[in-house]
Amino acid sequence: MSGDGKGKKMKQIVLVAETGSDINPALAAEYNIKIVPMHVSFDHETMEDGAFPVEKIVDYYEETGKLPKTSGSTPGDFETAFDRIHAEYPDAQLLYLAYSAVTTCSMQSAVLAAEERDYVTILDTKQVSVLPVRRSVTRTSDIVEPRRYQSPSIASSYAASRVLPVFLS
Repeated sequence: MSGDGKGKKMKQIVLVAETGSDINPALAAEYNIKIVPMHVSFDHETMEDGAFPVEKIVDYYEETGKLPKTSGSTPGDFETAFDRIHAEYPDAQLLYLAYSAVTTCSMQSAVLAAEERDYVTILDTKQVSVLPVRRSVTRTSDIVEPRRYQSPSIASSYAASRVLPVFLS
C-alpha cells in the first residue's frame, strides 16, 4: 500500500460533547453528536443539565435570590455514555470535544473514564463552546475524511490542522 492512504478504510467517528458546549438538541441530532450531561443544583436538588426547562433557573432565582450551582460531568457520567455509545457503534472511534479544561472538570472526568477505553480520543477545545467546529466542519463527511483543516478559526482555536489528522489517520 502506498503512503497516500488509499485503500485504507477509515473508522467511523462519533462526536461527543457535554451539555455546556452550546450544542442544542436539534444540532446534536442533525450531526449525530452524543451529549453527556453536566449538572445543575438548586439547593438540595441536583438535576441533569437539559432535563428541565430554562424557566426553572429564573423561577429559582426569583424565589431565592440565588443562582443555581453547576458542576461538570463526572467520570461515571462519561463511563456510562462511552459504553452506551460504544455498544451502539462498536467499530467507531469516539472523539470527545472537551469544553475547556480550564473552566470545568468535565475533561478530567472524561480522561479518567477513557483510561480503559481505547476507542475514545479526547480533544481539549480550549473554548467554552464547541460551535466553532460547526462553522468549519459543515458535513459529517468532513470529519471522517483524512485531511488538514485549514479554517483559521479552527487552526487558531484548536490547532486542528496538526492535531485532528493524527486522530483521523
